[in-house]
Amino acid sequence: MRHSQIFPWLMMIIIIIPTTQVYALNALQVGASADQSSQGNTGVSVAIRTNIYHAQESEMDYFWVGTSLTNGAFIQFGYSLQLGNYCLKGKMTSGESTCLAYWDTIGLYDARWQWQYWPNTYGFDYYWGIGTYNSAGSNATWHTYSIVANGTAWSFQLNGKEVDHILFRPTHSSNPVSLIAEKSIPSQQYREKLGPVEFRNLAYLKEDGWHPARTLTAFVSCVPHCNIPNPFGVAVDGPSGHLIAGSGIKQPVNGALLWANN
Repeated sequence: MRHSQIFPWLMMIIIIIPTTQVYALNALQVGASADQSSQGNTGVSVAIRTNIYHAQESEMDYFWVGTSLTNGAFIQFGYSLQLGNYCLKGKMTSGESTCLAYWDTIGLYDARWQWQYWPNTYGFDYYWGIGTYNSAGSNATWHTYSIVANGTAWSFQLNGKEVDHILFRPTHSSNPVSLIAEKSIPSQQYREKLGPVEFRNLAYLKEDGWHPARTLTAFVSCVPHCNIPNPFGVAVDGPSGHLIAGSGIKQPVNGALLWANN
């Protein structure tokens, strides 16, 4: 996964964190990318096990599936743990933020689904949606997060049912699909806890239907080029490619093969 895929999510955090203090944020990420066969898809999907815990104020823990698109956009969907007052659906265009829904306070132990769409992965414009209270389900339950091309829109689906959509004409992905566990933090603060959270059943959609990932390759990053070491890891938990990512897990070499479906 290129840094350009991660940078938009970092920029959104800088803009919408509800505080009067200016933070420079770092995004610490671990996860896995699928094989090259997943490139050119028109849909991505992964099951994530909801892990609800006390998220730290001014930090954001996020677990998602996403991909870059051939039209230069980036799209992702998953769930987050974050504290503060947020608009649940909106857009940032030409430096102006517009709320398209209503504002809500996200408190302790409140895991919510969340999506982002960036028309230009190198730009500042973006669109977002956040679910209602506990919309990621109860603790320790599995839920499937899917992004599916649907005519003139991208459909965000939780357990096969659409929870939201965005009216941008879908294009094929420009790179393999990835799953990521991410912690975004102020540059002068640092707490090690991220999850751990579990992923399984990474898949992608092509014209002949859904396909499971054939391989999973480790992804480890800290963006932008920050001086904070990334302590988080990702590892295979079982023969089926079930992954666990976050705190307390040995960090693999970036790009190392984690699992292959033989």
